[in-house]
Amino acid sequence: MEPESIPSSWATELDFDVRGAAIFVRDETYVAVTAMKPIRAKRVAGASEDAGKLRDLRGDAEHLSLLKAMTSWCDAKLVARIQDEERKLIAYELHQYSMPKLLDESEWRQPSRNSLGATDYVFLTAAWNNLTRDFRRRVESSELYLEGVLSGDDPAAQPETIPNFWAAQLKLDLHANAVARGQRTYLAVTVSKTPSPWAPVEQKQSDAGATVSRQPITSEVASHLTDDEVFTLLNEYARRVVEEEGSSLKLPVKVSFLPILRRKMRHRFETGENAITLGAEADALERWIKGKADGHQTPTARHIENELRDEHRQLKAQHPRPGFKDGQS
Repeated sequence: MEPESIPSSWATELDFDVRGAAIFVRDETYVAVTAMKPIRAKRVAGASEDAGKLRDLRGDAEHLSLLKAMTSWCDAKLVARIQDEERKLIAYELHQYSMPKLLDESEWRQPSRNSLGATDYVFLTAAWNNLTRDFRRRVESSELYLEGVLSGDDPAAQPETIPNFWAAQLKLDLHANAVARGQRTYLAVTVSKTPSPWAPVEQKQSDAGATVSRQPITSEVASHLTDDEVFTLLNEYARRVVEEEGSSLKLPVKVSFLPILRRKMRHRFETGENAITLGAEADALERWIKGKADGHQTPTARHIENELRDEHRQLKAQHPRPGFKDGQS
């Protein structure tokens, strides 16, 4: 078996086993891993132009990481405000804070007898929120442009333009230099002041749809699908019903709604929409399924509460609400 190159865009998703010289990423394991610096070689006549394609497309435009772009191209006063708030905290408190630190460690304040007490990150968090809003505004107004490699198993994946109008919906991970929106995660994100040469994600999808002909799924076609293919279709249908507005639940026969309700409850916990108590959550799920499955007999809140009690308890443990305690499961 020949060695394979591990894409550099996967860097933030890799788990390392230093002793075993192995790397784990998703369901893949790479062994006998070696690392090396890139070698610059002169281009010979007739050689492939692929190696210089990225540089040729990007030209001389400067491309920065998310954090570097925010601190270099956003309002300098907002950056300075974060640094001012960092100076008010001691080194231990800064270590505990989740966001990147803009001050050099040599400037971190050391603890003293008078520095002990409860830590308040309110003003530092507010300063970061202001800088993040300024960054989103600049992206949305096409002052800044984002591109990144879509997370997946394709080692030859190319960067994609991340649409500017997504700015308000992007989850920014400044440590991993990644952004996420819905089910999509972009790695190795770069920011520039010029439009990206890569095709937007919508254009890539439409181009793919134009070149790949799809046979309509009729009853005859469905009868030849494997169990795995049928499950994939059902899982996608359940996702649309749960996550997309306007998707109604259409069922030709009497079936159990509990798998749909279980998935909806998980989604509510993941998005922070869940109710505080199991009873309130069951009421909300009862109303939701009635609106989705119009004309079908749907489970009552009491039935939902009894069936989903154990999973609700597990989800509450996995998604605790800070500062809230209650005795109801």
